[in-house]
Amino acid sequence: MNRNDLEILIEELRALPEESEWVEFKVNKAISQNIGEYISGLSNSACLEGKEHAYLVFGIENEKHELVGTDFKPKTKKIGNQELERIN
Repeated sequence: MNRNDLEILIEELRALPEESEWVEFKVNKAISQNIGEYISGLSNSACLEGKEHAYLVFGIENEKHELVGTDFKPKTKKIGNQELERIN
């Protein structure tokens, strides 16, 4: 996905009236164990809702979906010795 496609996707997600079973917005709440639970729950819910993807988006405020940025860096987070973000 290129930057333009990502920006379009983010705007589409922000335009939703509220979070859903397959879309979750976070600012900086980045407890590694909770992220794993969010990812699992979101992916299961997306499947049940017939969605191809689920989204956990950092840097967007929950109530009004305002872009606020984040200091969360997934490349630095681990659950035990497992990297949170797999680098190919």
